[in-house]
Amino acid sequence: MMGHREEMKGGDEYDALRCRAKRRYHWRAGRRGLIKRQFNKRQRREARFHVKQREQLPNRRPAQTFDMLVHEQRVIVTIGYHADGRVGEVFITSPKVGSNTEAIARDAAVVLSIAIQYGVPLTTLRGACTREPDGSPSTVIGAVLDQLEVTL
Repeated sequence: MMGHREEMKGGDEYDALRCRAKRRYHWRAGRRGLIKRQFNKRQRREARFHVKQREQLPNRRPAQTFDMLVHEQRVIVTIGYHADGRVGEVFITSPKVGSNTEAIARDAAVVLSIAIQYGVPLTTLRGACTREPDGSPSTVIGAVLDQLEVTL
């Protein structure tokens, strides 16, 4: 809640209003009321989010291209691999260049590639895709992820 002070360990209070500012303040009880002091460097370092770095692919890398039929629509899928054989990127195109469906599939493949490069497991991505009542994938991305699981 904005502006609400919460009790912290040792009776210290933290002013939630300051969270949005670049400087974060720590409140402590002192002889003359509340005294504001900055977090030290160690505390700021520990508070940072630990985001995995994006793993770049080499300029020349192995790739595999295959056709798929998803809901009676033909799509062409290219999978790029790292040197050690892990999946690194996905490209999806369709014969109907310029169609809305092809643009959505292409954009979804870019998002899928970025997620893979940041280290998101394929099983997590596969589980997040929309499925039909019979368990089959509802989207092109779901079908591609299912195909990747079969081939790997």
